[in-house]
This record gives sequence, structure tokens and C-alpha cells, in this order.
Amino acid sequence: MLYYVREDGSLKITGFETVRRNWSEISKEVQENVLRLVLEKKNEEAVKYVRNIASDLKSGKTDKKKLIIKTKITRDLGSYSSIGPHVKVAQEMVERGNPISPGTIVEYIIVKGDNLVRDRAKIVEDVKEGEYDAEYYLNNQIIPAVSPIFAVIGYTEEDIFSSTKQKGLGDFFR
Repeated sequence: MLYYVREDGSLKITGFETVRRNWSEISKEVQENVLRLVLEKKNEEAVKYVRNIASDLKSGKTDKKKLIIKTKITRDLGSYSSIGPHVKVAQEMVERGNPISPGTIVEYIIVKGDNLVRDRAKIVEDVKEGEYDAEYYLNNQIIPAVSPIFAVIGYTEEDIFSSTKQKGLGDFFR
């Protein structure tokens, strides 16, 4: 990771999720805010911030626009041997008459359910507010985005995502 603070106070970050297209806006935002707080030596404030984000996600308060994942289609849809969420959504878009070709950016949100992640990927317009899968976003977007930052300053995932009693990550989100 490489970062520096610009004259206007904004952070320039490379090598982190903030620069990856296939991460949701919330993961990028949380990562940048946690990094900023840690650089300002506000570690406890960073922990509290992440816990609040997790609480908002779990209670369905997070705006679905912050949860959109964008992935580029890199080849013809028929040539994918593995069907990921972006390919499944692209296929649905084609069925609706939308042209999809290599280079197209597909936007989707992962919704609640017990089936495969690709089967829970939905076209953004088809997702109602609060219908998203909070656990997916916490476990696959938020935690991976902030855990490396907290690890550098000596915090474990349990320190961040547990209450006073020691619990695993899964326990915190239930």
C-alpha cells in the first residue's frame, strides 16, 4: 500500500481496495476513513466507526447505492467457463434486451438468501432498500478492507468485531 495526503487534505491511496472497481463504495469509504483515523492516531474512534457501519448494515439502514459492485465483462458471455455474479447479471441484462460485450461494466448488489452468491447477485434496479445481504458485505467487503489496517496497529478482527466477551466474527454478526 502506498498513500500520501494531498494539499487539500484528501488521501491518495494505491494498492488498497479504494482503487479496485469490483469493491463496493462502502468498502472503499470505510477503508479510507479508517486509514485516515488511524493516521490521525484516533484508533478507538476508528473501531467505533467500523462498529457503527456494521450496525447500520445489519439493520438495513445502508443506502443500496453504496453497495453496488462493478465488474468488467472481459470476453463474450458464452466463453466464460465459470459463471460469477457479474456474468449471471450480464446474462439477465441480455435477456432484457441490453447489449453486453467485452468491456461492459456490470453493476449488481448481493441480496439475502441461502443459495450461491452468483444466484443472489441482482441488477441494481431490481433491489429494494434493505434487501441486501449484510453478512456478505461485512464478511467479503468491509472486514477484508479494514483488517490489514487494524492489524498493523495491533488490533485483531475479534478486537474490532466482538463485544466485551470473546466471540468469533460469525458470532458478532448474528
